[in-house]
Amino acid sequence: MADNRLSNVRLCLCVAVTALALPGCGGGGITPIRTHFNKGVYLYSNGDVEQAIREYRLALDESPDDYRARFNLAIALETQAQRKHSDERARVVAEAEQEYREVLRQRPENLRAAINLAAIEMERGDREQAMQRLERAATENPRAAEPLAAMGAHLLADDSLVEAEHSLRKALQRNSADPMANALLGECLFRLGQYEQAANSYRNAIRADAADIASLIGLGRVELARDAPAEAAGVLQRALLIDGDNCSAHLLLADALERLDDLEGAAYHLWRVRMLSDRTAPETQSEQFSEHLIALYERLIERERRAAAESLATP
Repeated sequence: MADNRLSNVRLCLCVAVTALALPGCGGGGITPIRTHFNKGVYLYSNGDVEQAIREYRLALDESPDDYRARFNLAIALETQAQRKHSDERARVVAEAEQEYREVLRQRPENLRAAINLAAIEMERGDREQAMQRLERAATENPRAAEPLAAMGAHLLADDSLVEAEHSLRKALQRNSADPMANALLGECLFRLGQYEQAANSYRNAIRADAADIASLIGLGRVELARDAPAEAAGVLQRALLIDGDNCSAHLLLADALERLDDLEGAAYHLWRVRMLSDRTAPETQSEQFSEHLIALYERLIERERRAAAESLATP
Protein backbone atom coordinates (compact mmCIF):
# COMPACT_ATOMS: atom_id res chain seq x y z
CA MET A 1 0.00 0.00 0.00
CA ALA A 2 3.02 2.29 -0.23
CA ASP A 3 1.74 4.03 -3.35
CA ASN A 4 -1.57 4.79 -1.62
CA ARG A 5 0.27 6.30 1.33
CA LEU A 6 2.17 8.67 -0.95
CA SER A 7 -1.06 9.51 -2.75
CA ASN A 8 -2.59 10.48 0.60
CA VAL A 9 0.34 12.76 1.29
CA ARG A 10 -0.05 14.45 -2.05
CA LEU A 11 -3.76 14.75 -1.58
CA CYS A 12 -3.28 16.52 1.74
CA LEU A 13 -0.75 18.89 0.23
CA CYS A 14 -3.35 19.85 -2.36
CA VAL A 15 -5.52 21.30 0.40
CA ALA A 16 -3.24 24.31 0.22
CA VAL A 17 -3.87 25.04 -3.45
CA THR A 18 -7.63 25.63 -3.51
CA ALA A 19 -8.60 28.45 -5.86
CA LEU A 20 -9.73 31.70 -4.31
CA ALA A 21 -13.49 31.89 -4.03
CA LEU A 22 -15.65 34.04 -6.26
CA PRO A 23 -16.44 37.18 -4.27
CA GLY A 24 -20.06 38.14 -3.67
CA CYS A 25 -21.69 41.54 -3.79
CA GLY A 26 -24.25 43.03 -1.45
CA GLY A 27 -27.98 43.05 -2.03
CA GLY A 28 -29.09 39.70 -0.63
CA GLY A 29 -27.34 37.38 -3.07
CA ILE A 30 -24.30 36.73 -5.18
CA THR A 31 -24.04 39.01 -8.18
CA PRO A 32 -21.30 37.95 -10.57
CA ILE A 33 -18.87 40.68 -11.54
CA ARG A 34 -17.82 40.18 -15.13
CA THR A 35 -14.09 40.43 -14.64
CA HIS A 36 -11.45 38.19 -16.15
CA PHE A 37 -10.49 37.04 -12.66
CA ASN A 38 -14.03 35.90 -11.81
CA LYS A 39 -14.40 34.22 -15.18
CA GLY A 40 -11.16 32.39 -14.50
CA VAL A 41 -12.42 31.18 -11.11
CA TYR A 42 -15.69 30.00 -12.67
CA LEU A 43 -13.99 28.21 -15.56
CA TYR A 44 -11.42 26.52 -13.32
CA SER A 45 -14.08 25.32 -10.89
CA ASN A 46 -15.89 23.74 -13.85
CA GLY A 47 -12.78 21.95 -15.09
CA ASP A 48 -11.99 24.22 -18.07
CA VAL A 49 -8.37 24.76 -17.11
CA GLU A 50 -7.17 26.06 -20.49
CA GLN A 51 -9.77 28.82 -20.65
CA ALA A 52 -9.22 29.67 -16.99
CA ILE A 53 -5.52 30.21 -17.71
CA ARG A 54 -6.47 32.51 -20.59
CA GLU A 55 -8.76 34.58 -18.32
CA TYR A 56 -6.15 34.87 -15.57
CA ARG A 57 -3.60 36.06 -18.12
CA LEU A 58 -6.05 38.68 -19.35
CA ALA A 59 -6.64 39.78 -15.75
CA LEU A 60 -2.88 40.23 -15.33
CA ASP A 61 -2.65 42.16 -18.61
CA GLU A 62 -5.13 44.62 -17.11
CA SER A 63 -3.57 44.65 -13.64
CA PRO A 64 -0.07 43.13 -13.32
CA ASP A 65 -0.18 43.60 -9.52
CA ASP A 66 -3.30 41.44 -9.10
CA TYR A 67 -1.66 38.80 -6.91
CA ARG A 68 -4.91 36.82 -6.65
CA ALA A 69 -5.01 36.30 -10.41
CA ARG A 70 -1.31 35.43 -10.40
CA PHE A 71 -1.74 32.90 -7.60
CA ASN A 72 -4.72 31.25 -9.29
CA LEU A 73 -2.84 31.24 -12.59
CA ALA A 74 -0.03 29.31 -10.94
CA ILE A 75 -2.54 26.75 -9.57
CA ALA A 76 -4.16 26.37 -12.99
CA LEU A 77 -0.76 25.91 -14.63
CA GLU A 78 0.11 23.15 -12.15
CA THR A 79 -3.18 21.45 -13.00
CA GLN A 80 -2.46 21.81 -16.70
CA ALA A 81 1.02 20.34 -16.18
CA GLN A 82 -0.48 17.10 -14.86
CA ARG A 83 -2.01 16.53 -18.30
CA LYS A 84 1.21 17.09 -20.26
CA HIS A 85 4.05 14.80 -21.30
CA SER A 86 7.32 15.07 -19.40
CA ASP A 87 9.12 17.79 -21.39
CA GLU A 88 6.05 19.97 -21.74
CA ARG A 89 5.13 19.32 -18.10
CA ALA A 90 8.49 20.64 -16.93
CA ARG A 91 8.00 23.83 -18.93
CA VAL A 92 4.52 24.47 -17.51
CA VAL A 93 5.64 23.74 -13.94
CA ALA A 94 8.54 26.16 -14.40
CA GLU A 95 6.05 28.82 -15.46
CA ALA A 96 3.90 28.11 -12.39
CA GLU A 97 7.00 28.39 -10.22
CA GLN A 98 7.77 31.80 -11.67
CA GLU A 99 4.24 32.97 -10.94
CA TYR A 100 4.50 31.82 -7.30
CA ARG A 101 7.80 33.68 -6.99
CA GLU A 102 6.17 36.83 -8.30
CA VAL A 103 3.29 36.45 -5.82
CA LEU A 104 5.83 36.20 -3.02
CA ARG A 105 7.67 39.25 -4.33
CA GLN A 106 4.43 41.21 -4.13
CA ARG A 107 3.13 39.52 -0.96
CA PRO A 108 5.98 37.90 1.00
CA GLU A 109 3.51 36.85 3.70
CA ASN A 110 1.44 34.69 1.32
CA LEU A 111 1.60 31.27 3.00
CA ARG A 112 -0.08 29.28 0.27
CA ALA A 113 2.31 30.54 -2.38
CA ALA A 114 5.29 29.66 -0.17
CA ILE A 115 3.92 26.15 0.50
CA ASN A 116 3.18 25.49 -3.16
CA LEU A 117 6.53 26.84 -4.29
CA ALA A 118 8.29 24.62 -1.74
CA ALA A 119 6.40 21.61 -3.15
CA ILE A 120 7.70 22.41 -6.64
CA GLU A 121 11.24 22.82 -5.31
CA MET A 122 11.01 19.54 -3.44
CA GLU A 123 9.79 17.63 -6.47
CA ARG A 124 12.63 19.10 -8.51
CA GLY A 125 15.13 17.84 -5.94
CA ASP A 126 15.91 21.15 -4.19
CA ARG A 127 15.08 19.66 -0.80
CA GLU A 128 17.21 21.99 1.32
CA GLN A 129 15.82 25.11 -0.33
CA ALA A 130 12.23 23.86 0.04
CA MET A 131 12.62 22.99 3.72
CA GLN A 132 14.30 26.29 4.46
CA ARG A 133 11.41 28.10 2.79
CA LEU A 134 8.89 26.24 4.95
CA GLU A 135 10.90 26.76 8.13
CA ARG A 136 11.07 30.48 7.38
CA ALA A 137 7.31 30.58 6.75
CA ALA A 138 6.69 28.74 10.03
CA THR A 139 8.90 31.18 11.94
CA GLU A 140 7.39 34.27 10.35
CA ASN A 141 3.84 32.96 10.97
CA PRO A 142 3.99 31.59 14.53
CA ARG A 143 0.29 30.76 14.65
CA ALA A 144 0.07 29.01 11.28
CA ALA A 145 -0.01 25.22 11.22
CA GLU A 146 0.20 24.90 7.44
CA PRO A 147 3.97 25.33 6.91
CA LEU A 148 4.77 22.76 9.61
CA ALA A 149 2.17 20.37 8.18
CA ALA A 150 3.72 20.76 4.73
CA MET A 151 7.16 20.03 6.19
CA GLY A 152 5.69 16.93 7.80
CA ALA A 153 4.23 15.85 4.47
CA HIS A 154 7.59 16.09 2.71
CA LEU A 155 9.37 14.29 5.54
CA LEU A 156 6.74 11.58 5.43
CA ALA A 157 7.22 11.19 1.67
CA ASP A 158 10.95 10.75 2.38
CA ASP A 159 10.15 8.10 5.03
CA SER A 160 11.73 10.30 7.70
CA LEU A 161 9.06 9.22 10.16
CA VAL A 162 10.46 10.51 13.45
CA GLU A 163 11.13 13.96 12.00
CA ALA A 164 7.73 13.97 10.29
CA GLU A 165 5.96 13.15 13.56
CA HIS A 166 7.82 15.97 15.33
CA SER A 167 6.86 18.52 12.67
CA LEU A 168 3.22 17.40 12.57
CA ARG A 169 2.83 17.50 16.35
CA LYS A 170 4.24 21.04 16.33
CA ALA A 171 1.64 21.94 13.67
CA LEU A 172 -1.13 20.54 15.86
CA GLN A 173 0.11 22.55 18.83
CA ARG A 174 -0.75 25.58 16.73
CA ASN A 175 -4.08 24.23 15.48
CA SER A 176 -5.28 20.95 16.98
CA ALA A 177 -8.12 20.70 14.45
CA ASP A 178 -5.99 21.14 11.33
CA PRO A 179 -7.26 18.36 9.01
CA MET A 180 -4.09 18.08 6.93
CA ALA A 181 -1.81 17.75 9.97
CA ASN A 182 -4.13 15.21 11.60
CA ALA A 183 -4.39 13.09 8.47
CA LEU A 184 -0.65 13.12 7.90
CA LEU A 185 0.04 12.32 11.54
CA GLY A 186 -2.34 9.38 11.24
CA GLU A 187 -0.32 8.08 8.29
CA CYS A 188 2.96 8.66 10.11
CA LEU A 189 1.84 6.87 13.27
CA PHE A 190 0.43 4.00 11.20
CA ARG A 191 3.83 3.46 9.62
CA LEU A 192 5.43 3.61 13.07
CA GLY A 193 3.07 0.87 14.23
CA GLN A 194 1.26 3.10 16.74
CA TYR A 195 -2.20 2.04 15.61
CA GLU A 196 -4.30 3.42 18.46
CA GLN A 197 -2.81 6.90 18.12
CA ALA A 198 -3.01 6.68 14.33
CA ALA A 199 -6.74 5.89 14.55
CA ASN A 200 -7.29 8.89 16.84
CA SER A 201 -5.47 11.21 14.44
CA TYR A 202 -7.51 10.00 11.48
CA ARG A 203 -10.72 10.44 13.49
CA ASN A 204 -9.69 14.02 14.27
CA ALA A 205 -9.20 14.65 10.56
CA ILE A 206 -12.60 13.14 9.76
CA ARG A 207 -14.27 15.26 12.46
CA ALA A 208 -12.89 18.32 10.69
CA ASP A 209 -14.01 17.04 7.27
CA ALA A 210 -16.50 14.16 7.23
CA ALA A 211 -15.96 13.73 3.47
CA ASP A 212 -12.16 13.34 3.73
CA ILE A 213 -11.96 10.09 1.81
CA ALA A 214 -8.19 9.74 2.23
CA SER A 215 -8.59 9.80 6.02
CA LEU A 216 -11.51 7.37 5.89
CA ILE A 217 -9.40 4.94 3.86
CA GLY A 218 -6.46 5.52 6.20
CA LEU A 219 -8.63 4.77 9.23
CA GLY A 220 -9.93 1.62 7.53
CA ARG A 221 -6.35 0.47 6.97
CA VAL A 222 -5.52 1.12 10.62
CA GLU A 223 -8.57 -0.86 11.80
CA LEU A 224 -7.47 -3.80 9.65
CA ALA A 225 -3.99 -3.60 11.16
CA ARG A 226 -5.63 -3.66 14.61
CA ASP A 227 -7.57 -6.79 13.54
CA ALA A 228 -10.90 -5.00 13.76
CA PRO A 229 -12.47 -5.93 10.39
CA ALA A 230 -16.03 -4.95 11.36
CA GLU A 231 -14.91 -1.42 12.25
CA ALA A 232 -12.82 -1.27 9.08
CA ALA A 233 -15.77 -2.36 6.94
CA GLY A 234 -17.99 0.37 8.39
CA VAL A 235 -15.44 3.10 7.70
CA LEU A 236 -14.64 1.86 4.18
CA GLN A 237 -18.32 1.63 3.27
CA ARG A 238 -18.59 5.31 4.24
CA ALA A 239 -15.66 6.05 1.93
CA LEU A 240 -17.41 4.28 -0.96
CA LEU A 241 -20.57 6.31 -0.38
CA ILE A 242 -18.42 9.35 -1.17
CA ASP A 243 -16.47 7.79 -4.04
CA GLY A 244 -17.96 4.53 -5.26
CA ASP A 245 -15.12 4.00 -7.74
CA ASN A 246 -12.22 4.24 -5.30
CA CYS A 247 -10.08 1.16 -5.90
CA SER A 248 -8.17 1.43 -2.61
CA ALA A 249 -11.42 1.43 -0.63
CA HIS A 250 -12.71 -1.57 -2.59
CA LEU A 251 -9.49 -3.53 -2.01
CA LEU A 252 -9.43 -2.85 1.71
CA LEU A 253 -13.14 -3.55 2.08
CA ALA A 254 -12.67 -6.88 0.30
CA ASP A 255 -10.01 -7.75 2.89
CA ALA A 256 -12.28 -6.75 5.78
CA LEU A 257 -15.25 -8.73 4.45
CA GLU A 258 -13.16 -11.82 3.83
CA ARG A 259 -11.99 -11.70 7.44
CA LEU A 260 -15.67 -11.49 8.45
CA ASP A 261 -16.35 -14.59 6.30
CA ASP A 262 -18.48 -12.57 3.86
CA LEU A 263 -16.94 -14.26 0.83
CA GLU A 264 -19.58 -13.02 -1.61
CA GLY A 265 -18.96 -9.42 -0.55
CA ALA A 266 -15.19 -9.83 -0.73
CA ALA A 267 -15.38 -11.32 -4.24
CA TYR A 268 -17.71 -8.53 -5.37
CA HIS A 269 -15.31 -5.78 -4.28
CA LEU A 270 -12.31 -7.49 -5.86
CA TRP A 271 -14.21 -7.73 -9.13
CA ARG A 272 -15.10 -4.04 -8.85
CA VAL A 273 -11.42 -3.21 -8.61
CA ARG A 274 -10.72 -5.26 -11.72
CA MET A 275 -13.56 -3.64 -13.65
CA LEU A 276 -12.70 -0.10 -12.54
CA SER A 277 -9.01 -0.42 -13.31
CA ASP A 278 -9.73 -2.04 -16.69
CA ARG A 279 -6.97 -4.53 -15.81
CA THR A 280 -4.33 -1.79 -15.96
CA ALA A 281 -3.72 -1.28 -12.24
CA PRO A 282 -0.66 -3.19 -10.98
CA GLU A 283 -2.64 -4.84 -8.18
CA THR A 284 -5.05 -6.44 -10.68
CA GLN A 285 -2.30 -7.53 -13.05
CA SER A 286 -0.45 -9.62 -10.48
CA GLU A 287 -0.73 -13.39 -10.41
CA GLN A 288 -1.40 -13.12 -6.68
CA PHE A 289 -4.55 -11.02 -7.31
CA SER A 290 -5.92 -13.58 -9.77
CA GLU A 291 -5.11 -16.51 -7.50
CA HIS A 292 -6.80 -14.77 -4.59
CA LEU A 293 -9.95 -14.18 -6.60
CA ILE A 294 -10.00 -17.80 -7.82
CA ALA A 295 -9.49 -19.07 -4.26
CA LEU A 296 -12.45 -16.98 -3.07
CA TYR A 297 -14.71 -18.49 -5.72
CA GLU A 298 -13.49 -22.00 -4.95
CA ARG A 299 -14.39 -21.43 -1.29
CA LEU A 300 -17.80 -20.13 -2.32
CA ILE A 301 -18.39 -23.17 -4.54
CA GLU A 302 -17.35 -25.53 -1.75
CA ARG A 303 -19.65 -23.74 0.67
CA GLU A 304 -22.54 -24.06 -1.77
CA ARG A 305 -21.84 -27.78 -2.23
CA ARG A 306 -21.87 -28.36 1.53
CA ALA A 307 -25.12 -26.42 1.89
CA ALA A 308 -26.70 -28.47 -0.91
CA ALA A 309 -25.50 -31.73 0.64
CA GLU A 310 -26.87 -30.75 4.04
CA SER A 311 -30.19 -29.80 2.47
CA LEU A 312 -30.48 -33.19 0.75
CA ALA A 313 -29.52 -35.00 3.95
CA THR A 314 -32.23 -33.27 5.97
CA PRO A 315 -35.34 -35.51 6.23
